[in-house]
Amino acid sequence: MSDLIYFWQGIVSAILVSVSASFVGVYLTLRRLSMLGASISHFAFSGIAIAIVMDLDPFLFTLLYVLVAGLVTEYLIEDRRLPADTVLSLIFSFGVALSIVILGLSGKLGTQIVSYLFGSLLTTSTNEVLYTLLASLLTIAFLTFNYRRLMLMVFSEDIAKVHGIKVRILNYMLVALACINIVLSMKALGLLLATSFISIPPLAALMVANAFLQTIVFSILFSLIATLLGIFTSFTLNVPPSGSIVMFMVGLFVLLVMFKFTSKVVRS
Repeated sequence: MSDLIYFWQGIVSAILVSVSASFVGVYLTLRRLSMLGASISHFAFSGIAIAIVMDLDPFLFTLLYVLVAGLVTEYLIEDRRLPADTVLSLIFSFGVALSIVILGLSGKLGTQIVSYLFGSLLTTSTNEVLYTLLASLLTIAFLTFNYRRLMLMVFSEDIAKVHGIKVRILNYMLVALACINIVLSMKALGLLLATSFISIPPLAALMVANAFLQTIVFSILFSLIATLLGIFTSFTLNVPPSGSIVMFMVGLFVLLVMFKFTSKVVRS
């Protein structure tokens, strides 16, 4: 009975994250900050390492840890004295290096850290589901309420400023939401693949969408389809759900690229 509860908790958590992460991912992709997700997810590795060594709650500690790192990263990108890709590469490298040093010194590299690296849906606790539900609802509510402001900001920050939109605050909020959703993705995909929910569905949506709202809708739809198919396949073939979910995401993206290419050839 307990296994069945964990099973459904894992599925609910994965579905919630797939919706909220793919939603916020559209804005990051259009801002050309998809690599932010990869950098933050690898930086979160060091947060997990610190939490394990200090016997803290890995989920809550890493959430706060990554939020601080994400906001500092956005500040450095906003400063413009360093190129964005250089800042992201620095955060990426430092996070992984720090985690390796911490785990090496402590000698606590075990199954706990592995579950966060590769994902473990069947160990999703009730508290983690509640955290995920709350964070997902907050993400969706914020993005929906600020839809027009964010749309204008993504396409032209200068025009957005002329219209009185607080661009800087919105940018920081987007990064904060991305960080939250990356940490939420740990159980479903693991830290190594957590950025997939944020980067792949929006890219797939851009292949077929003709408007901004369509991009958001298709991104969420593709993410949900890949998540459900990935979970079903993982339990059918007894393979890790994280790999299955991402494989379906990539598969959908490839199919859409082929469809778009074929359509162009036919029209020409």
